[in-house]
Amino acid sequence: MFSTLLKKDSHRYFYLVGSFLTSITMFINLLRCLKDAVRIPKQDNIADNIKILSLVEQVADDVGISRFEAVYLNSELDISTFYIGRGRYLNLSVIALTYLTEDELKAVIAHECGHHHHNAMLINRSYYRSFLFFESFVKALTETISTIQRRAKEISFFMFFYCYSPIALYGILPSLYIYDLFLFFMGILIRNSEYEYYCDLVAAKYSGGNILASALQKVFDLHIAYNTISKRSINKEYKIIPNLNLNNIEKLYLENMNREFLNVRYLNPKERTEAAGRKTDTHPPLLSRIKKAQSISFKIDLSEPLFSESEAILWLKKLPGASFIEHFKQEIKQKIENESRLDSINKAQNSTGQVVIVLKRKKESIAICNKYNFFDNNDKIGNIGFNSTKSFFVDPGVHTFYMKALHKKSNELELILSGNEKIELECGSDSTAELYIRLIR
Repeated sequence: MFSTLLKKDSHRYFYLVGSFLTSITMFINLLRCLKDAVRIPKQDNIADNIKILSLVEQVADDVGISRFEAVYLNSELDISTFYIGRGRYLNLSVIALTYLTEDELKAVIAHECGHHHHNAMLINRSYYRSFLFFESFVKALTETISTIQRRAKEISFFMFFYCYSPIALYGILPSLYIYDLFLFFMGILIRNSEYEYYCDLVAAKYSGGNILASALQKVFDLHIAYNTISKRSINKEYKIIPNLNLNNIEKLYLENMNREFLNVRYLNPKERTEAAGRKTDTHPPLLSRIKKAQSISFKIDLSEPLFSESEAILWLKKLPGASFIEHFKQEIKQKIENESRLDSINKAQNSTGQVVIVLKRKKESIAICNKYNFFDNNDKIGNIGFNSTKSFFVDPGVHTFYMKALHKKSNELELILSGNEKIELECGSDSTAELYIRLIR
């Protein structure tokens, strides 16, 4: 009976292949996601600055944890500074090194040391990998089902079950997985606040509660400034420095970053206060963290940022994969090209140009009349015949040229004349009076 049912369905091989591809596709996607989840930072953005390394080692020793295996600089331009549990790596931000004072930076590093000491990141990393695993699983499953449904013209009940039996089996797993993930995620939300407060306590006792509070506020303000810049159109909002060298684009970025940072801190405090009261991701609300930190201890901060503006620019130039800087460069380059084009047009409009008209007949066309009236902005220039040339001078500005044969107007051509121009016209039959134009500089 089994062989009979297979013979009756002409699409049996398609369903067999579809079932096989379902498993293979999901397996490949899962391997890719798991690889991304456990990969370590690239070695080309490792921090080799002695000031950074000595500062991190000092904080790790004072807090009482084993030293980090390596310190990396974040390849993106966000303020994010975080600890990677696998291999004990610390990832710092160039922006943090530029805006935070040395004592504030110590507080941030001590906070990350608290994560390492409390093993909190072990749980967060497990959740992250679980989420990637499940997301890849569902994506592969959905895409494969959609592909089979698009290509299958008719599906009998038997072949539907035969083809989708692996999918039906896999469908049980996501249901159980979602339930398990839900319980795990709720545990993270409840416990993660405790982890963050614990790490804040470590940092406040080490650097001072007021210094930690200042660092948290700066990090929050810089994050808002970064989001503002990343969502803004440079072509519309930013004024470009004349004769700007694209090699100095990092300096322009820092200037705009500083402008938005000052705007958040001093000119628009209401927006900052409202945003700080909201809970973001798995971190507690900022105002709650600042209030707890300020109640712990007080120390005087007389230190300066670890990076000057020139040092920050040098590091931004060296960072690999800074996609936002590349996006910033492309928009600036496009704006410069647009402004240069407008400038050349404005200069061109200050000089009179000579226009030369050459009229040619298309090879496949048969013209009834041999002459055409040629017009410039509705003013007749004169007659022009085939294989003839007409030269005339025009005032600078925008001109609209067209020809007229047997009382039928051709397509119009609009030109901005900037000097001596030569126009070759290929004319079809006078019944269509179409105008084919190529401008030769």
